[in-house]
Amino acid sequence: MKKFALAATAAITLTAAPLHAGNVQAPVMEPAVIEAETASSSANQAEMVAVTLTALIFVTALVTAY
Repeated sequence: MKKFALAATAAITLTAAPLHAGNVQAPVMEPAVIEAETASSSANQAEMVAVTLTALIFVTALVTAY
């Protein structure tokens, strides 16, 4: 009887252990936040130069027309 109880206990222990091992689903992880560094753009400065030169040419044309 002791051998039967020992065998039953061992069988239950060995079969129950994998059931409590964890989930079958993949673990849920938070997505990594990636921050991009922003650099000052020279395109903005180039646009300002172009607008300023256009305005100067326009004003010069108006002044010379009168």
